[in-house]
Amino acid sequence: MAILSAADIVAKYFGQKDNLKTLNQGDVLLHQGETNKRLYYVHRGQLSGERIGTYEFTQHFVVGPGELVGIQSFFNNAILSQVTVSADEDTDVSSIEVEDIIDDSPSEVLMPLFIEVMNNRQNRLYESLSSEHEKRMQLEEHERLSQLGQFAAGVAHELNNAVSVIDRGSAWAMEQLENMLSTCPHPREAQLLRGMQDGRSADSRALRKEARAFAERSGLSLSSARKAVLLGLSDTDALALAQDETALDALYTAWETGTTLRDVAAASKHAAAVVESMKNLGARHSLELQALSVKQSLDQSLSILRNVIKGVDIQLSCDTDVSVYGNKGELNQVWINIIKNACDAMRATQAVSHRIQINLDTEADKCVVRIQDNGPGIPVAIQKKIFQPNFTTKKTGLSFGLGIGLSIVKKIINSFDGTIVVESDTDGTCFIVRLPRVVAEEGESL
Repeated sequence: MAILSAADIVAKYFGQKDNLKTLNQGDVLLHQGETNKRLYYVHRGQLSGERIGTYEFTQHFVVGPGELVGIQSFFNNAILSQVTVSADEDTDVSSIEVEDIIDDSPSEVLMPLFIEVMNNRQNRLYESLSSEHEKRMQLEEHERLSQLGQFAAGVAHELNNAVSVIDRGSAWAMEQLENMLSTCPHPREAQLLRGMQDGRSADSRALRKEARAFAERSGLSLSSARKAVLLGLSDTDALALAQDETALDALYTAWETGTTLRDVAAASKHAAAVVESMKNLGARHSLELQALSVKQSLDQSLSILRNVIKGVDIQLSCDTDVSVYGNKGELNQVWINIIKNACDAMRATQAVSHRIQINLDTEADKCVVRIQDNGPGIPVAIQKKIFQPNFTTKKTGLSFGLGIGLSIVKKIINSFDGTIVVESDTDGTCFIVRLPRVVAEEGESL
């Protein structure tokens, strides 16, 4: 006898119209405990089986189109139906008895169909387990993010009061000092005021170049020339002060004190913005936006990172300034996170020199900031994961490897209607941030 395929078996034994039975939703096909002499094939709909045991424990199975019901009891009349089978929805089934198969042994004839049904059940079971595993993983992910949010809120609550005192205190002290120093003609106090108002240059390469040129034309030592450049002295004033190193050092100390106070004030505002971002992690609303100078924001961020970027050649290229709508603290936080990550990545390698090139440019109605490092690059496999809230390549808590830095960066940029992408290879990594720029109306200045 030729072996039939599963499809041929269904057509031959279960495909007759006079053998088709339609069950309405709720109809019972088999009752638990009754003798069953039929094998059922489901054409349409869904059946479920329920078994009630001694302790009222209920077990379920569900079958759909292409499934068989009653296999165990069909092949042994002495075995009663183990479950009550009913229709979950309108269902079409057809059935056969053992006597309907007269060609050969029923088990041999039906074996190809049994194999296909069992294989389909195994695949559905695997898919169900995979789905359950995925759901469980998603639930665990949700719980981790929830815990992270609770942790962030707790840290923000603890830091909020202290940061607020520092922020308000530094702002008040800066204002009072500026008022006092603005009426004081003494050069030392003038340098203190200048440092507070203007801050330090972020372009270390340009500073070194200017200091060398100043030293060559004035005859001063490179150290004194550097101080003269930072103090904004003319050649004449610098030469006069060079005769008295104590006076030059006093002016420099006053200027350095002013820039440090400015940095403290800027850092306190950044800390307040970080706390605010942690408090609002996951919040749908955005902080109030205002027109901000991108160049000024980059300068402030590099100033805050003064200690972090020591030993790194920072090349800041801003041929033109441009304004964007944003929150000052959050915009600074974008640059700070990206630059700090670049420094961390470069220092993890054995490279002799570390360099970060920052370019500010425009494209149509967009402001474009490119931050390029010469680090080891980000592997392609994880480039798409770096903006995920729980992703980090840092191994220790001391590195603050909570995986929230770049996720917050992306969240902030999205809230400004901007985009961020990363391009990376073995020569380094470049983060490209595009933000809508503020376009001035005719006759209006920004």
